[in-house]
Amino acid sequence: MRTFLKEIIEDVKSEGKKPIIWGDMLLNRENVGLAESDEGYCCFCDSPEDAKKLIDAIPKDTVIADWHYDVYKAPVKTSVYFKEQGFEVLGAPWFEYANCQAHFDTIREYKLHGLMVTTWHTLAERISNIVSIALICGAIQSPWSDPRPGIIRLETATLLRKLYFADGNYREAGWTETQIFQQAT
Repeated sequence: MRTFLKEIIEDVKSEGKKPIIWGDMLLNRENVGLAESDEGYCCFCDSPEDAKKLIDAIPKDTVIADWHYDVYKAPVKTSVYFKEQGFEVLGAPWFEYANCQAHFDTIREYKLHGLMVTTWHTLAERISNIVSIALICGAIQSPWSDPRPGIIRLETATLLRKLYFADGNYREAGWTETQIFQQAT
């Protein structure tokens, strides 16, 4: 598993892309130091030893998207843990205000990479909410904001799944030749 994961990440990097992976499979509650009272965290690695081996195998220039949809209190401990391990971290909440706020407060306090609002199957009905969540959480100065105070410049390429707007055309959506080949097989 570690070798496969590292090969995939290196393949992405070889095409000039910055790899981003979901963090849940790299987490074990014991490694992060989560107590029984720490609810809402999704830590799916079976053992602390396996979690450590996976973390150690991943190149540090990989961005970890740390999704937890039911964590309502900052700091989001797993995001802090990933940063302490040397990774850039994207907080990835769902559309619950308290969840988004917990992620955003953690990003601001710990100077994490940014916020990626997760949409999954709800993209079409939630597009208008993305701007609202950014404003409510105070994301005026963010990687996608205009340098002028109070101006947010939303870029489809960074906030929304490009494939949705490319009518299913992977090439037009910016997928690499390797990804298109793998999708076709």
